[in-house]
Amino acid sequence: MYTRQTLSLFLILFFHLGFAASGDITTVVSHDSTELTWYGSYSETTSFPNQSKEYQQILMDFTLGCSSGGCSHWDYTVQIQIGQPTGRFDSTIAQLDTISQNPLQIDTVWNAPFEIIEWFELGRMITPYGNYMDYAWGGNSHGFDETWKKTWTYDVTMMEPLLHGDKPVRVFFSGWPQQGRGFSAKVDFRFIEGVPAKRVRNIQKAYSGGAYNNSAQFESDVVPPKNLDIEAPFADLRMIVTGHKQDGEFTPIKYQVNANSTFLREELLWRDDCSENPLSPQGGTWIYNRANWCPGDAVEEHWFDLSDYVQNGSLALDVDFDAYTPPNGEASYTISGYVFEYQKIQRLYDVVLDRIVTPSIDSELKTISSTNSTFNFDRYAATICKNPMVRIKNMGNKTLNYCQIEYGVIGGFSFYYEWQGSLEFGESEEVELPIMDWSGLDTNNPVFFAEVSFPNQLVDQFQHNNRKESSFELPQVFADGDLTLRLRTNNQPQENSYTLIDDEGNVILDEQNFSGSSNNDKTVTLQNGCYKLEVLDTDNFFFGGGDIGGDGLSYWVNTQNNLETAGFFEIRQTGGGRLLYFDPDFGHKITYEFMVGEALHQQSNPPLPGSEPEHADVEEVTINGVNYYHMPDSGLYFTEVGVGSTPEEALNIAPDAEIDPVQISVFPNPNNGQMQIQIQHDKAQTAQVYVRNVVGKLILTERIPVNNTYTLNLNGKASGIYFLQFEVAGEVITRKVSVAH
Repeated sequence: MYTRQTLSLFLILFFHLGFAASGDITTVVSHDSTELTWYGSYSETTSFPNQSKEYQQILMDFTLGCSSGGCSHWDYTVQIQIGQPTGRFDSTIAQLDTISQNPLQIDTVWNAPFEIIEWFELGRMITPYGNYMDYAWGGNSHGFDETWKKTWTYDVTMMEPLLHGDKPVRVFFSGWPQQGRGFSAKVDFRFIEGVPAKRVRNIQKAYSGGAYNNSAQFESDVVPPKNLDIEAPFADLRMIVTGHKQDGEFTPIKYQVNANSTFLREELLWRDDCSENPLSPQGGTWIYNRANWCPGDAVEEHWFDLSDYVQNGSLALDVDFDAYTPPNGEASYTISGYVFEYQKIQRLYDVVLDRIVTPSIDSELKTISSTNSTFNFDRYAATICKNPMVRIKNMGNKTLNYCQIEYGVIGGFSFYYEWQGSLEFGESEEVELPIMDWSGLDTNNPVFFAEVSFPNQLVDQFQHNNRKESSFELPQVFADGDLTLRLRTNNQPQENSYTLIDDEGNVILDEQNFSGSSNNDKTVTLQNGCYKLEVLDTDNFFFGGGDIGGDGLSYWVNTQNNLETAGFFEIRQTGGGRLLYFDPDFGHKITYEFMVGEALHQQSNPPLPGSEPEHADVEEVTINGVNYYHMPDSGLYFTEVGVGSTPEEALNIAPDAEIDPVQISVFPNPNNGQMQIQIQHDKAQTAQVYVRNVVGKLILTERIPVNNTYTLNLNGKASGIYFLQFEVAGEVITRKVSVAH
């Protein structure tokens, strides 16, 4: 374990040798189209990087496809695991020979000894029902065939201590396919250089299992209380839990985590959104809600912060499941629970562009496009013509209250959005961005980009995770806006509704209360522009006691068992033929955006791009071979690991670089538009103040002195509530004032 002195020396050396390489990516391939055709382990020895570099993030891409014999028709659990040699050895018996009966003497012949490997789970997913991908079953159905592939990405950064040197990686496949059918697996790791947010020092396996006969047995055998020795000052618990067999799969139960007899949080083991799975439709019961999993999707992880409960190097951990007696005695839970011990969060300010949600052809967000003649559009559009959406994430120790988002298309204009909110470390938020001008894009390869910056109006300490780009498909254009929307209902019309909204948010149609087993037509005349259609099927019969899902307009279970008839939804030219036909096996929702009269990049009245918001000056400097970001007005220096008033302070890890407290007074409050501001701080000389109205619009910004009284004048501004956002010495502090003239 590093002492504080040796850790600081390590960081100085790291910056001299490796700072310029931050953001570089090393790719390691573990499995390459390995065939999963029978229950068991599929292991590959994998050469990971040595420990000479640090990695800000490690991502694992798991790609699933069909085996050479075709895709299996069933949903099976797949676990991707890393093996850790223990230094202990064992053997198995090769032969037993009886030498004498009285007394009994047996000569034992042993196989060659082998080293015991401890396995740690990196990620888990459930295979889809692969009927539609199987030619023998009528493949190329619903747009799928045996060439189908899909990739899920897992963040395995916290597993970094195990991902070095030559290690076995295995894909554990819990399935028994028939007739040569199965799946193929590809596993790739991406090591992104840079200082990690948390330096993990140790990983302990707390729970695994397990069979469920009754609550007492399960608590005793699978999740007993644990007393753990903790070496590092901070710790997190990661739980991956899925329920299986008839009662375990379709029964929602809860579990809670307690640390030192203190309740932390409760989690419900239940996915209530399976009918919105982008990988759909599937040949089986893909729409049914289940115990923390859906067929054809990754399994969620649950994280718990244990840091406040580590006392004198120890922690009492207790995971309690609801008391539950399986009605048919058929339940089991696949559990992996690990405790990660780590140094404190390394950066103060680090905002991440985590994902471009839309527009994107990201395989995690979009189902496979239909290529046959029956259906010509998916449940979810990969394209949009209205508001882009991105997901941002805070990986800094400071609460994130502000960041700038720049976005647009490659070859076009940049647009800017100032996000405000509150995100703690590790928290994320999906942000809908204002509509934009799409002109200038390459129509043969349209690419959208988004980039985040200026967390809390300051420097982002790790800028290599700030930007993403995504290819996307241009939305369909209808030349004529005279359209007829036809809903052919099944015999349960009360389950259906749909809306049509224009690019200004006006509701053009809001339709419900249909006649059953009939064509329900609605004719509209649409002006040139962008429109969003959403078709819903809502049904509360699913497992889980009142959870809302949907079974679309034609679901095989319903039609085969005479529970529902078949319907469909299509867009027609009024007085003409069909323009668009949607797959009726869509589960809960169809979302589709389209253009009328003009293409996305040829709109006649696009929004103006505007100018980039103003921020404090930032300069890049190199001192003694080390790169820094410097904010001249505040005098602060920023590196990947620290913030300080001197370059030396900025080379310390973030906990050692906490900035002196700022004292701010605003008086009188309420006032008539004139107010006095006093800011006290030992080191800063000036501060920036941003004045925003109650809806967040910036109306005034001024540079004001520190350790003096300053008069701020809002005369001429309307009476009301205003927010004064002060940026001083690395802190962003907000005060609310009331102005009444």
